[in-house]
Amino acid sequence: MNARYYVTTAIDYVNNLPHLGTAYEKIGADCFARWHRQKGEAVTFLMGTDEHSQKVVDKAREAGQTPKAFCDRLAQGFEEIWRELDLSYDVFLRTTEPRHFATVKSFLEKLHAQGDIYPSLYKGYYDVASESFITERERDELVAKGEAERVSWVEEESWFFKLSKYQGALERHFASHPDFVEPAHWANEVRNVLAGGLLDVCISRRGTTWGIPLPFDPAVVTYVWFDALINYVTGAGYADDRDRFARTWPADCHVIGKDISRFHCLVWPAMLLAAGLELPRKVLVHGFVYFKGKKISKSEGANKIYLGPLDAARLFGTDALRYFLLRHVTYGQDGNFTWALFLDHYDAELANELGNLVSRVRPLIAKEQAGRADRPADLEGDALDRALAEAARSARAECARRFDAYEPHRAIEAAWELVQAANRYVDQTQPWHLAREASSRARLGVVLYQLAEATRWLALLLAPVIPGKAQEIWAALGLAGDARSLPIATLGQWGAVEAFVGIVRGGAIFPRADRASIAFDDEGPSAPAEPVPATKGGGAKAAGKGKPKAKSDAPLPPISVDDVGKLELRVATITAAHKIEGADKLLRLELDVGGTPRQIVSGIAQHYAPEALVGAQIVVIANLAPAVLRGVESQGMLLAADDGTGVVLVQPARAVASGARVR
Repeated sequence: MNARYYVTTAIDYVNNLPHLGTAYEKIGADCFARWHRQKGEAVTFLMGTDEHSQKVVDKAREAGQTPKAFCDRLAQGFEEIWRELDLSYDVFLRTTEPRHFATVKSFLEKLHAQGDIYPSLYKGYYDVASESFITERERDELVAKGEAERVSWVEEESWFFKLSKYQGALERHFASHPDFVEPAHWANEVRNVLAGGLLDVCISRRGTTWGIPLPFDPAVVTYVWFDALINYVTGAGYADDRDRFARTWPADCHVIGKDISRFHCLVWPAMLLAAGLELPRKVLVHGFVYFKGKKISKSEGANKIYLGPLDAARLFGTDALRYFLLRHVTYGQDGNFTWALFLDHYDAELANELGNLVSRVRPLIAKEQAGRADRPADLEGDALDRALAEAARSARAECARRFDAYEPHRAIEAAWELVQAANRYVDQTQPWHLAREASSRARLGVVLYQLAEATRWLALLLAPVIPGKAQEIWAALGLAGDARSLPIATLGQWGAVEAFVGIVRGGAIFPRADRASIAFDDEGPSAPAEPVPATKGGGAKAAGKGKPKAKSDAPLPPISVDDVGKLELRVATITAAHKIEGADKLLRLELDVGGTPRQIVSGIAQHYAPEALVGAQIVVIANLAPAVLRGVESQGMLLAADDGTGVVLVQPARAVASGARVR
């Protein structure tokens, strides 16, 4: 096990405040940092702001401020938002800090002295929005999307970094470190770019003084991306604390978005090779979080959508938002946020399952045992007791495995197996009945201790995900210390606590949503408002009245070819299939869609046994907005036929590659 762990996020342009997608990246990295602290490692968690962009100059001019004053104000706003989201970063680095200037200067001097930086004329396209030099093909793609205004033609005397020199070294590194970039489909994307050959990159800009001057040519400043990437070694102490740098570097994980993978997976490793530094152990690439299926933008204007992270946290708290993003947006894939989806998951999982468990256990101990639950002599003497203890041990092992594998959604699912096992245990043992008879008081004591112990385990297992609520649960059990900073080893063996004392009734950890006071519109929920009736499934009721229409086999109206083109049909391979508890007709299918994992919920349980489906190939609608069925998110829909005699899956006539487009 590493004695230390260094995790970073991308640093953000300060042209505007962060949006929900920005927060997703930071919350994920925070989860990893908290988990490694739980393991007893010395963690350094780096975040920061990227302040030397042309966007900043333009925005500052619009605001009537100097770039530095504008950055000071926005950087403060970033930190205020990150603190409110309970992010536990150790270092917040601004690229306008003297220590970063010193690092960039040292880095540039080394590379220039050894001939890895040389002067030449740059002639090409520049994308103002991403602050990056682009190819003609990339320029044509932007023009085709109606975004030609983003592109400008640049001709200027520049300085170049010999990226092409490190082509072979990068190829060897990718071959010997297959997990260097994850998930695998993003590694394949990067390998494809590498296989196409690397070109030297321009690292300077003329005509501006906002930036870090090149030490060997003070008339020009360092290109913003070359400057920004170096922040990862600055934050580790490269220029100001070489002893700390030796203890901290290399980074264990760079957490970055898919849109900047080329810089982090190819340019940055080549820069490190040139500087004689170790490469990071992993680059973890995440997808985007969309709002109602549309991309979120930091800027405002026509056809642009902004959703702030605090907008989403204001209804049910920071931990509810953290939970939703970490469980329901799989790393490497895009995710979708809607207010109804957020509300449904909150009620179904946090309020009805985890919150309900705490609300069942705590009042019973407070009322029936004066707030005390003592460890019984025979801790696992009953089959139900043994099953709950085993569920806890299994959840602990699987959580550890999944957090280590950078799969927080799977870690949460593993913890939720214990949540559901504990709720089943309540239903099976019925402690409220045990409390009625003197003869069953001893058994009641065993049951309530078991439930308190399961809840204790959940508090620590979920602390990286919902740190604030984890501490609330911990304190509700009368336990000392702070669950947010306690090592996972604190759990010890099942039954490690001799007695839970000082337990009081208390309020709900996750109160059910008061749907009557929440109104949905295009801008999201607001409260208070006119009552909005809830559907049986827990979502906001759609407009319109009356009973749902019966299904019909009558022909539908004709549609155009354009309508057909809106459906993304893909071949998927079923990797696992599970029954959904309490739903006789539903199966949860885990799919491989061309290297991209996802899950769908389908009403085929009465027609197919789960074990018979594993390995089968099916056709799915891959771009369907997610929906929640019985508390489980479905990320698409499979195609099947029903002629009245049974349901038959639509399947390829022969095996084809997963993810193949159906045309």
